[in-house]
Amino acid sequence: MKMNSLMILLCCVVLVVTESTSATSIVTTNSPRTTPQIDKIKMPSGTINKQLLQEYLQQFLPEGLSRTLKEMLDDSGTGFSPATEAILAMIETQICPVESKVCDPMGTENWLFGCNCRIAITKLGYHCKRLPCRAFRRLRADGPLVLRRLLALDGPGRLVAGTDILVEYLVKPLFEALCECPKVVDASLTCVQKYNGKFFEKTNRNRTEFDEFVRSMDWKSLKKVMNVWLIESWCGNIDGRNCIEDLGNNFRLSAEFLENTFAGRDVCISLVRSANEINRYLDANLNKGSLNDMVDAFWDVEKIVTCDPGCAPEIAEKYYTCCAKKSLEVSRTKSMKRALVKVAKSFYGKTPKLGSIIDKYLSIYDVEEFCRGQTDVYGKKNDVCEAISY
Repeated sequence: MKMNSLMILLCCVVLVVTESTSATSIVTTNSPRTTPQIDKIKMPSGTINKQLLQEYLQQFLPEGLSRTLKEMLDDSGTGFSPATEAILAMIETQICPVESKVCDPMGTENWLFGCNCRIAITKLGYHCKRLPCRAFRRLRADGPLVLRRLLALDGPGRLVAGTDILVEYLVKPLFEALCECPKVVDASLTCVQKYNGKFFEKTNRNRTEFDEFVRSMDWKSLKKVMNVWLIESWCGNIDGRNCIEDLGNNFRLSAEFLENTFAGRDVCISLVRSANEINRYLDANLNKGSLNDMVDAFWDVEKIVTCDPGCAPEIAEKYYTCCAKKSLEVSRTKSMKRALVKVAKSFYGKTPKLGSIIDKYLSIYDVEEFCRGQTDVYGKKNDVCEAISY
């Protein structure tokens, strides 16, 4: 079961926004921080380190997010506050500018994203160049309802319920739009790569780290990786099933995994069976362990979670659909490996045996071979899927 950073981020947002004072809550509301405060989770195979888990979750969320999101609503809770509306109106002028043949880099409608970004988006064509504006306006219209529904959640099951809300209003519309206009991915990355807006100047922020990131990144490889993960993996239908629906189910399953883990439930849809390995992964991630250490620990976690003969049938039933199989296959091609190696090098610099490390990471994506000798449920599912024309 592969949980990516976006899945974890959405789950963390739900945890923070829906914090409550109920006895079953995993959030300690009298804590000075708004990041989820997780009680010690005891496992048959060990104990997940509470401090490491909290620090890991804090990477995904800024301080004070819960308070900030609540303050975005007006007193009635049915609309945005006047201050929020003013900010959104300013942003809308940048995302939905009055079209002109010439882009003025100092113009009031171009300072946030810059003219290079405006040009890249304009090249998408009449329909797709309007996608960012349509998406923003939909988010602006639905935002109060989404926040109100999230804030109303309480008690057990709120993590899964909250993730369902975000999948409905954010994940599915985003991926449907990307599948409709796939070139938006490259254009968006170009906006970062060739950024010439005035955000840093207007906000008095130092752009040294941003410029260093831009210089060090292999942009061609990053575009390859993002197109595979966002477009090739989940766009399309298999046997009449929309793969974006399966993606939404995977987000929900990730929330179930985390909710059961936080509750210390020793069930298949939980990380309780891999407590020691989770601790190794968290430690390597937080304490600047080597990429090799992180991949080794992640590999071991997946081996337990995915291949345990007693749980593999349930994991396969809930997660390993034909759409998931396709997404894993396109993510482990030779061209994808080359791109991942170059992107990893951009982030981690010269790393010994980087190709071998990426090979080990990608071996997880061949689930049948990864679990060979422990279970054959994934092989049987592959046979079913291969009989269906993609």
